[in-house]
Amino acid sequence: MDTVNNKCSICFKPLTLYGSISCKNGILCRDCAGKCSPFLSEQQIMEKTVAEMREHLEYREKNRELLKNLHFHKAVEGRNTLYVDDSAEYFLLGKSDDLVNENCDVFRTSDIEDILVTRSYQSDNEDSVNINLSISLNNPQIRNAKIRINLFPDIQRNSNEYKQAIRTAALIRKNLKNLMGGNV
Repeated sequence: MDTVNNKCSICFKPLTLYGSISCKNGILCRDCAGKCSPFLSEQQIMEKTVAEMREHLEYREKNRELLKNLHFHKAVEGRNTLYVDDSAEYFLLGKSDDLVNENCDVFRTSDIEDILVTRSYQSDNEDSVNINLSISLNNPQIRNAKIRINLFPDIQRNSNEYKQAIRTAALIRKNLKNLMGGNV
């Protein structure tokens, strides 16, 4: 483990005080951690070995190349916009129109196992809620892509933003189901 030398276990650069993340048998520097998929939680990183993290970062580089070679169009706009490629074989959820720079995870529509719209409540206020979309995937790197739909965190239940977030989540779910032939 390279922590003794205070170096990143992936790129071997010196570690900084902030932004480093431990994995099972090493530490990732801020730069390497920043290259990870946003769908990979800190807990999931901590459960992976250095070899698995190298594999994940290779997946992310291949993902960037795939983004450069595919043409996506917006299917549903929102905080996380649903993009679908022209063949409808791939989809992604992005926050900006610069998909390559954002390095949005590209998923095969055939990898979708389930799509759920969920609500998460703030523990101290049942009227404060987030609308989430959780997509279960048969993907070796990302098993669950969970995103918050509402623009601002902890919206008020039954507000206009709440109703819009529910509609947007349902629309993304419907579009993804249609891509799969309604089989999800």
